Amino acid sequence: MLKSLKKPKDYFALDGEVFSLKRFFIEFTGKSDGYVIDIDEDKVTFIDIKERNIDLYRVIKIDPETLIEDSSIFLSQIPAIDKLKTVMFCGKHRNFTKIFNFLKSNINVENYFIPTVCKPEEVAAYGAALKGFLEGDYLSFSDNFLSSEESKLLQQLIVLTVGFYLIFYIFTGYIMDSMMKSIKRDQIVLFKKAFPDQPIVSVYDQVKSTIKPSASFKLSKLFLSVNLPKNAKIYKIEYINGVLTVKGESDEPPEVAKSIKKTPLGKFEFEVEVK
Repeated sequence: MLKSLKKPKDYFALDGEVFSLKRFFIEFTGKSDGYVIDIDEDKVTFIDIKERNIDLYRVIKIDPETLIEDSSIFLSQIPAIDKLKTVMFCGKHRNFTKIFNFLKSNINVENYFIPTVCKPEEVAAYGAALKGFLEGDYLSFSDNFLSSEESKLLQQLIVLTVGFYLIFYIFTGYIMDSMMKSIKRDQIVLFKKAFPDQPIVSVYDQVKSTIKPSASFKLSKLFLSVNLPKNAKIYKIEYINGVLTVKGESDEPPEVAKSIKKTPLGKFEFEVEVK
Protein backbone atom coordinates (compact mmCIF):
# COMPACT_ATOMS: atom_id res chain seq x y z
CA MET A 1 0.00 0.00 0.00
CA LEU A 2 1.49 3.34 -1.03
CA LYS A 3 0.11 6.77 -0.16
CA SER A 4 1.55 9.65 -2.16
CA LEU A 5 1.23 13.23 -0.97
CA LYS A 6 1.61 16.38 -3.03
CA LYS A 7 5.25 17.45 -3.03
CA PRO A 8 6.02 21.13 -2.39
CA LYS A 9 8.45 22.75 -4.82
CA ASP A 10 11.18 23.04 -2.19
CA TYR A 11 10.69 19.59 -0.69
CA PHE A 12 14.38 18.73 -1.22
CA ALA A 13 15.37 21.49 1.19
CA LEU A 14 13.25 20.02 3.98
CA ASP A 15 15.42 18.04 6.36
CA GLY A 16 14.48 17.51 9.97
CA GLU A 17 17.17 17.01 12.60
CA VAL A 18 16.20 13.36 13.06
CA PHE A 19 17.01 12.66 9.39
CA SER A 20 20.43 14.29 9.76
CA LEU A 21 21.15 12.18 12.86
CA LYS A 22 19.99 9.01 11.10
CA ARG A 23 22.17 9.81 8.07
CA PHE A 24 25.26 10.35 10.23
CA PHE A 25 24.66 7.09 12.14
CA ILE A 26 24.41 4.99 8.97
CA GLU A 27 27.45 6.56 7.29
CA PHE A 28 29.86 6.50 10.24
CA THR A 29 28.84 3.33 12.09
CA GLY A 30 28.30 1.31 8.92
CA LYS A 31 25.19 -0.17 10.49
CA SER A 32 21.69 -0.42 8.99
CA ASP A 33 20.03 -0.92 12.38
CA GLY A 34 20.59 0.78 15.70
CA TYR A 35 19.73 3.71 17.91
CA VAL A 36 20.61 7.39 18.28
CA ILE A 37 20.35 9.28 21.57
CA ASP A 38 20.89 13.01 21.11
CA ILE A 39 21.38 14.87 24.41
CA ASP A 40 20.48 18.54 23.97
CA GLU A 41 20.24 21.35 26.52
CA ASP A 42 16.46 21.06 27.01
CA LYS A 43 15.50 17.78 25.40
CA VAL A 44 16.55 14.23 24.59
CA THR A 45 15.88 12.80 21.13
CA PHE A 46 15.68 9.02 20.68
CA ILE A 47 15.72 7.45 17.19
CA ASP A 48 15.16 3.77 16.35
CA ILE A 49 16.69 2.91 12.94
CA LYS A 50 15.71 -0.25 11.07
CA GLU A 51 16.94 -1.20 7.61
CA ARG A 52 18.42 2.30 7.10
CA ASN A 53 15.06 3.96 7.82
CA ILE A 54 13.63 5.66 10.91
CA ASP A 55 11.23 3.19 12.50
CA LEU A 56 10.26 5.63 15.27
CA TYR A 57 11.60 8.58 17.20
CA ARG A 58 10.79 10.40 20.41
CA VAL A 59 11.61 13.97 21.39
CA ILE A 60 11.36 14.22 25.18
CA LYS A 61 11.26 17.77 26.54
CA ILE A 62 13.28 17.53 29.73
CA ASP A 63 16.51 18.78 31.23
CA PRO A 64 18.78 15.78 30.55
CA GLU A 65 20.62 16.28 33.87
CA THR A 66 17.47 15.28 35.74
CA LEU A 67 17.83 11.81 34.19
CA ILE A 68 20.77 11.18 36.50
CA GLU A 69 18.37 11.41 39.43
CA ASP A 70 15.43 9.63 37.75
CA SER A 71 15.94 7.93 34.38
CA SER A 72 12.44 6.34 34.40
CA ILE A 73 10.97 9.42 32.69
CA PHE A 74 13.17 8.75 29.67
CA LEU A 75 13.06 4.93 29.71
CA SER A 76 9.25 4.85 29.97
CA GLN A 77 8.92 6.73 26.66
CA ILE A 78 11.21 4.61 24.50
CA PRO A 79 10.94 0.97 23.42
CA ALA A 80 13.13 -1.75 24.90
CA ILE A 81 16.64 -1.42 23.48
CA ASP A 82 18.26 -4.43 21.88
CA LYS A 83 21.63 -4.52 23.66
CA LEU A 84 23.28 -6.19 20.66
CA LYS A 85 22.59 -3.18 18.46
CA THR A 86 24.80 -0.11 18.31
CA VAL A 87 23.71 3.05 20.16
CA MET A 88 25.18 6.36 19.03
CA PHE A 89 25.35 9.13 21.63
CA CYS A 90 25.66 12.74 20.56
CA GLY A 91 24.41 16.20 21.48
CA LYS A 92 25.45 19.61 22.70
CA HIS A 93 24.58 19.49 26.38
CA ARG A 94 27.22 21.16 28.59
CA ASN A 95 27.51 17.98 30.70
CA PHE A 96 27.27 15.56 27.79
CA THR A 97 29.97 13.17 29.02
CA LYS A 98 28.45 12.83 32.48
CA ILE A 99 24.94 12.15 31.13
CA PHE A 100 26.32 9.78 28.50
CA ASN A 101 28.14 7.66 31.10
CA PHE A 102 25.01 7.46 33.24
CA LEU A 103 22.68 6.46 30.39
CA LYS A 104 25.19 3.96 28.99
CA SER A 105 25.19 2.03 32.25
CA ASN A 106 21.49 2.38 33.02
CA ILE A 107 20.09 1.18 29.67
CA ASN A 108 22.50 -1.77 29.53
CA VAL A 109 24.28 -0.78 26.32
CA GLU A 110 27.07 -3.10 25.15
CA ASN A 111 27.78 -1.52 21.76
CA TYR A 112 27.92 2.24 21.82
CA PHE A 113 29.42 4.77 19.42
CA ILE A 114 30.79 8.25 20.09
CA PRO A 115 31.59 10.29 16.94
CA THR A 116 35.28 10.90 16.33
CA VAL A 117 35.06 12.63 12.96
CA CYS A 118 33.52 15.61 14.71
CA LYS A 119 32.45 16.77 18.14
CA PRO A 120 29.20 15.28 19.56
CA GLU A 121 27.46 18.64 19.22
CA GLU A 122 28.32 18.82 15.49
CA VAL A 123 26.70 15.53 14.46
CA ALA A 124 23.42 17.05 13.22
CA ALA A 125 25.31 19.60 11.09
CA TYR A 126 27.50 16.87 9.57
CA GLY A 127 24.44 14.74 8.85
CA ALA A 128 22.70 17.65 7.14
CA ALA A 129 25.77 18.25 4.97
CA LEU A 130 25.83 14.61 3.91
CA LYS A 131 22.43 14.96 2.26
CA GLY A 132 24.00 16.55 -0.81
CA PHE A 133 26.16 13.45 -1.35
CA LEU A 134 23.57 10.75 -0.76
CA GLU A 135 21.20 10.33 -3.70
CA GLY A 136 17.54 10.11 -2.75
CA ASP A 137 18.21 10.49 0.98
CA TYR A 138 15.56 13.10 1.70
CA LEU A 139 11.85 13.31 2.44
CA SER A 140 9.94 11.32 -0.19
CA PHE A 141 6.42 12.36 0.90
CA SER A 142 5.43 8.74 0.43
CA ASP A 143 4.20 6.44 3.15
CA ASN A 144 4.67 2.73 2.52
CA PHE A 145 2.89 1.73 5.70
CA LEU A 146 -0.70 1.81 6.89
CA SER A 147 -1.66 3.30 10.19
CA SER A 148 -3.42 1.04 12.71
CA GLU A 149 -6.77 2.67 11.85
CA GLU A 150 -6.18 2.15 8.12
CA SER A 151 -5.11 -1.46 8.71
CA LYS A 152 -8.31 -2.16 10.64
CA LEU A 153 -10.38 -0.49 7.92
CA LEU A 154 -8.61 -2.51 5.22
CA GLN A 155 -9.22 -5.74 7.15
CA GLN A 156 -12.90 -4.87 7.53
CA LEU A 157 -13.20 -4.13 3.80
CA ILE A 158 -11.55 -7.46 2.95
CA VAL A 159 -13.87 -9.35 5.31
CA LEU A 160 -16.92 -7.55 3.90
CA THR A 161 -15.82 -8.19 0.32
CA VAL A 162 -15.27 -11.89 0.97
CA GLY A 163 -18.57 -12.07 2.87
CA PHE A 164 -20.53 -10.41 0.06
CA TYR A 165 -18.87 -12.71 -2.48
CA LEU A 166 -19.78 -15.83 -0.49
CA ILE A 167 -23.36 -14.62 0.00
CA PHE A 168 -23.67 -13.79 -3.70
CA TYR A 169 -22.13 -17.14 -4.70
CA ILE A 170 -24.41 -19.15 -2.40
CA PHE A 171 -27.52 -17.09 -3.29
CA THR A 172 -26.82 -17.33 -7.03
CA GLY A 173 -26.26 -21.07 -6.76
CA TYR A 174 -29.54 -21.44 -4.88
CA ILE A 175 -31.44 -19.37 -7.45
CA MET A 176 -29.91 -21.28 -10.39
CA ASP A 177 -30.69 -24.61 -8.73
CA SER A 178 -34.30 -23.52 -8.12
CA MET A 179 -34.66 -22.31 -11.73
CA MET A 180 -33.30 -25.59 -13.14
CA LYS A 181 -35.67 -27.60 -10.97
CA SER A 182 -38.57 -25.40 -12.13
CA ILE A 183 -37.56 -25.81 -15.80
CA LYS A 184 -37.33 -29.58 -15.41
CA ARG A 185 -40.78 -29.68 -13.78
CA ASP A 186 -42.21 -27.63 -16.69
CA GLN A 187 -40.51 -29.96 -19.18
CA ILE A 188 -42.10 -32.97 -17.54
CA VAL A 189 -45.55 -31.32 -17.60
CA LEU A 190 -45.26 -30.38 -21.29
CA PHE A 191 -43.88 -33.80 -22.19
CA LYS A 192 -46.80 -35.54 -20.49
CA LYS A 193 -49.22 -33.37 -22.45
CA ALA A 194 -47.49 -34.08 -25.78
CA PHE A 195 -46.79 -37.76 -25.13
CA PRO A 196 -49.30 -39.01 -22.56
CA ASP A 197 -48.60 -42.67 -23.24
CA GLN A 198 -44.80 -42.57 -22.95
CA PRO A 199 -43.02 -43.12 -19.63
CA ILE A 200 -40.61 -40.34 -18.68
CA VAL A 201 -36.95 -41.36 -18.55
CA SER A 202 -35.02 -38.37 -19.95
CA VAL A 203 -37.14 -35.56 -21.39
CA TYR A 204 -34.27 -34.07 -23.43
CA ASP A 205 -33.18 -37.37 -25.00
CA GLN A 206 -36.75 -38.51 -25.60
CA VAL A 207 -37.75 -35.26 -27.35
CA LYS A 208 -34.51 -35.25 -29.36
CA SER A 209 -35.23 -38.78 -30.61
CA THR A 210 -38.66 -37.72 -31.91
CA ILE A 211 -37.29 -34.96 -34.14
CA LYS A 212 -37.11 -35.98 -37.80
CA PRO A 213 -34.32 -34.38 -39.82
CA SER A 214 -36.53 -34.45 -42.91
CA ALA A 215 -39.10 -32.24 -41.16
CA SER A 216 -36.45 -29.67 -40.30
CA PHE A 217 -35.20 -29.71 -43.89
CA LYS A 218 -38.76 -29.19 -45.18
CA LEU A 219 -39.22 -26.18 -42.87
CA SER A 220 -35.99 -24.65 -44.20
CA LYS A 221 -37.24 -25.03 -47.76
CA LEU A 222 -40.54 -23.34 -46.83
CA PHE A 223 -38.67 -20.37 -45.34
CA LEU A 224 -36.68 -19.96 -48.54
CA SER A 225 -39.84 -19.95 -50.62
CA VAL A 226 -41.36 -16.98 -48.72
CA ASN A 227 -41.05 -13.89 -50.93
CA LEU A 228 -41.49 -10.69 -48.92
CA PRO A 229 -41.00 -7.04 -49.90
CA LYS A 230 -37.77 -5.28 -48.95
CA ASN A 231 -37.63 -3.95 -45.34
CA ALA A 232 -40.71 -5.94 -44.34
CA LYS A 233 -41.32 -6.29 -40.59
CA ILE A 234 -42.30 -9.78 -39.43
CA TYR A 235 -44.55 -9.91 -36.39
CA LYS A 236 -45.45 -13.60 -36.19
CA ILE A 237 -44.31 -16.96 -37.61
CA GLU A 238 -46.31 -20.18 -37.22
CA TYR A 239 -45.64 -23.69 -38.42
CA ILE A 240 -48.62 -25.98 -37.88
CA ASN A 241 -49.42 -29.24 -39.68
CA GLY A 242 -46.83 -28.64 -42.38
CA VAL A 243 -48.06 -25.10 -43.12
CA LEU A 244 -45.78 -22.07 -42.59
CA THR A 245 -47.61 -18.80 -41.87
CA VAL A 246 -45.81 -15.44 -41.79
CA LYS A 247 -47.55 -12.26 -40.62
CA GLY A 248 -46.09 -8.79 -40.81
CA GLU A 249 -46.10 -5.26 -42.28
CA SER A 250 -44.36 -3.59 -45.24
CA ASP A 251 -44.33 -0.41 -47.32
CA GLU A 252 -45.35 -2.40 -50.41
CA PRO A 253 -47.75 -5.36 -50.67
CA PRO A 254 -46.22 -8.84 -51.20
CA GLU A 255 -46.66 -10.36 -54.65
CA VAL A 256 -48.27 -13.48 -53.18
CA ALA A 257 -50.19 -13.37 -49.90
CA LYS A 258 -53.14 -15.05 -48.24
CA SER A 259 -54.45 -11.66 -47.11
CA ILE A 260 -53.41 -7.99 -47.43
CA LYS A 261 -54.82 -5.03 -45.52
CA LYS A 262 -53.85 -1.38 -45.94
CA THR A 263 -53.37 0.55 -42.69
CA PRO A 264 -54.32 4.24 -42.04
CA LEU A 265 -50.60 5.03 -42.16
CA GLY A 266 -50.34 3.79 -45.73
CA LYS A 267 -48.58 0.52 -44.92
CA PHE A 268 -49.69 -3.02 -45.76
CA GLU A 269 -50.42 -5.71 -43.23
CA PHE A 270 -49.99 -9.14 -44.79
CA GLU A 271 -50.35 -12.82 -44.06
CA VAL A 272 -48.32 -15.20 -46.24
CA GLU A 273 -48.99 -18.90 -46.15
CA VAL A 274 -46.66 -21.52 -47.64
CA LYS A 275 -47.29 -25.28 -47.82
